[in-house]
Amino acid sequence: MNSKFDVLSEMEQKSIFAGAAEVPMSPLYLTKTACEVKATALVVTGTVKNISIHSVAQEIFAHACCYYGASVLKGLGVENDIVDDIYRRANPVNIDDGLDTPKRVAAYILIWNLAPDVFPL
Repeated sequence: MNSKFDVLSEMEQKSIFAGAAEVPMSPLYLTKTACEVKATALVVTGTVKNISIHSVAQEIFAHACCYYGASVLKGLGVENDIVDDIYRRANPVNIDDGLDTPKRVAAYILIWNLAPDVFPL
């Protein structure tokens, strides 16, 4: 008897077997507490796996700071490719299982540690 096996791509495997989240941007995420609440929900429900609640919160907060910070710059008339790229990439927050690249994680930690609990705009 012949059997046919389809090979799944890495992305197909992740969509079936692993968790991931796409978090739409909200001004609420300019507060660390709101990011911690959202991160807790994502981890506890298993939406994302193999990443700490704190790391997820840091990623959401950093994206919000970049997104709304770039938005302010654009509103002030600062238009360039770097600002546009940051603005475009920061929304939505795509969180995959495990940590992001080491450079991005370092940026998330830096933003979290240097910014106040509520990021002012």
